[in-house]
Order: sequence, then C-alpha cells, then structure tokens
Amino acid sequence: MVFPETGTNDYVKLMNLNSLFKLILQNQPISRAQLASLAGLSKVAVSSNIDFLLQKQVVREIGITDSKRGRPPILLTVDGAAGVIIGIEMDVMFNRMVVADIAGSILEEIQLPDNLSDDPPHFMDEISREIAAAKERYAHTPLGVMGVGMSVIGHYNQKDEVIEYAANRQNWIGYCIGGEFRKRNPNLPLFVERASDAGALGEVEFGKTRVLRKLAFVSCSWGIGVGVYQDINATTGVLVSSSRFGHTTINFNGPKCECGNRGCLECYASIRSLFRKLYPDSAYKTELLEDLADRLKSGEPQAVSAMHEVVQYLGIGIANVINAYRPLQVCIGGIMSSLMNEQMLRQIQQKAKEMVPAVFYENTNIYCSELGGLSIVLGAVAIVRNNLISIILDPPD
Repeated sequence: MVFPETGTNDYVKLMNLNSLFKLILQNQPISRAQLASLAGLSKVAVSSNIDFLLQKQVVREIGITDSKRGRPPILLTVDGAAGVIIGIEMDVMFNRMVVADIAGSILEEIQLPDNLSDDPPHFMDEISREIAAAKERYAHTPLGVMGVGMSVIGHYNQKDEVIEYAANRQNWIGYCIGGEFRKRNPNLPLFVERASDAGALGEVEFGKTRVLRKLAFVSCSWGIGVGVYQDINATTGVLVSSSRFGHTTINFNGPKCECGNRGCLECYASIRSLFRKLYPDSAYKTELLEDLADRLKSGEPQAVSAMHEVVQYLGIGIANVINAYRPLQVCIGGIMSSLMNEQMLRQIQQKAKEMVPAVFYENTNIYCSELGGLSIVLGAVAIVRNNLISIILDPPD
C-alpha cells in the first residue's frame, strides 16, 4: 500500500476523507452541514468527499430529520454491511479471531487452538485457512474482506515486518510476519501492532473511554505490557508510547524471568505468576484458566490469597505507570481484568493512591476493561478501520 506524500493534493484528500469518515462513525446519523461545522471544511468540500464515500459504499444515506425551517437534511451513517474486517490476536495463553463489519459490530468470534502460537508457520497456515473461509462467507458483501489486523506479543519492527524480540515467545523472533502472510493471502492488506498498543486502541474505539487526553492500557495476561494513547483532536489520536513494562525490575534478588533477568514485574503480577503459585507442575491450557476462575468465584482460600498477592504487585506496577506516563485513565485489560472483582480493583486503586503523590494521582481513573478480554483483538480491527480510506484509495491488485 502506497501512502501519498505529505502536502500533496492526494494527501489532503486522504486526510479530509479520514476526518469525515471518523466523524460520521462517531456522530452517526449526521448531516452534511453538521459535518462541515465539525470538520472545519466548506460545504462544497464536504459534499464532494461524501459523494466519494457514497460511491465506494462505505457510507449511506438513511433519510431525513424533522426540520421546522427549510428543507430537512439527509442524514449519513457508516454502512456496516459494505464489508468486513478481520482481527487476530496472537498470545501465549490463547489465540483468537473476530470478524466485524466496518461499523464495528462483531459478526463472529473464533477461538483458535491454545498452542497455535507455538509454531509460527503452523499459526500462519491456520489463520490463512480461517481467512479464506471468511472470504467465502462474506463474498456477498460489496467490498468483502477489506483487511486483516493482527496483534502480536513482543517488539515488532514495522519496516522489516519481523518480531525482533519476544521474551514469552522466542520462537517468533526473526519471523517475517508480513512476508509469510502475503505468501498465503496475496492482495489482502495486513496491519500488525503490539498487543498492548492494540489494546489501547481497542479500548478507545470500542470501550467506555471515548474522550480523553491520555490513556494507559495495561495488558495483563501471561505477560504484562503497557500501551499509551494520546488524543489530538476530535477525530485523531496517536499511540505515543509502548513499553516492556512487565520487565521493569521490582526485586533484583527475585525469581528469574523468562526474559533472563530477575525480579521483573511479570514474575509477581501476571497470570503466569498465578499459575506458578497454583499450578506449579502444569503447562498452560484453557481448562486450567477455567478452573482458576471457578476457584476464585467460589472463594477458595488458596486461590484468593494468591490472587490478592498478585493484585498488590499489580497495584505497585500501575503506580509506576502513573509516575512514568501521567495518564488520566488507566485501563486494566487482558485475562487479569476478567478474573478481578470490585474489591481487587479497589485494592489496586488504594495501592496506587498510597504510592503516587496526590498532585499526580488526582483525577486519575483506574478501571477494568468492560470489553470482556476483547480489547486487544478489537484493537486489531480498529487498526484496519483506521486505514480503511487508504485501502479504498489504493486497493490491492
């Protein structure tokens, strides 16, 4: 995919179309006049760009509003039925895929085998089979499968399209995700992002966080990562920072981490640390996670005690996130958010409040994602949707 050079007419067109599409998505149904006011564009410019979006079928007219004066305006909305987007989450604990329409409604959620990410080529073969099946299922839509977003653990090099480092999945290091994907799925756009960054984007676009200055998304599953999202204006935001926050040292004499260092936050505050306490001789599998959830729900003392210890450490980690990034909102996502109850959340909030000076902590909202563990995979969907106009302007051959 070729992006237009900054300052050219094609670049201005892309920016205007992106802005209008985002405003329609956020404010639908909406009139052309309202769009012109929100976007700061002339009515002529808005009409020209909307005509293009109507022609490409990503936007549709849905009728008129009651108006006491003059001709009632025609309203616009994103046409979800125009096509679909596939989001894929690759993780140590689980792998999943969702199919969503371009308006963001989830049409399918597909659970992939737990151990699929153990073998990169096998992983790519399996998701390619699922993608091919989805292309057949949605061939009746005008635009079909428009693109695939993938979240990955570790550090991903966008230029070379490889995972350069992954403490918890070292077999992926050096694997060319982009090249191997295109071999199996030619002419299908792929966008790849780190899991914590995807989670931050998913929370902003699909969660309860809508308008903010800065959000820190703490992805807490087998490992821990932090993605920071900063808004710029009503339609634009950026992922300003991502980090290996789970590998910050909190005890230099602590247990050895999978990264090779000792005393990393992950050793104390992750699902992995819970499993080492409660299932020390077992390899991870979904049944154990279900068993853990049942034990916590029933109030089994051993499980509850282990969880509360982990939560204390997670509170310390989140205090450090606040000190490092000063976000207004901290969202806890990943598997940990689905295991926590209100008491545990308050425990984290209290620990952070104790550790962070009041002037830096006040107005900070710490909460668990309400997306049921789907923040990251929905972030993968959002990555594609945020590039939808580019895909339309420069369709694959």
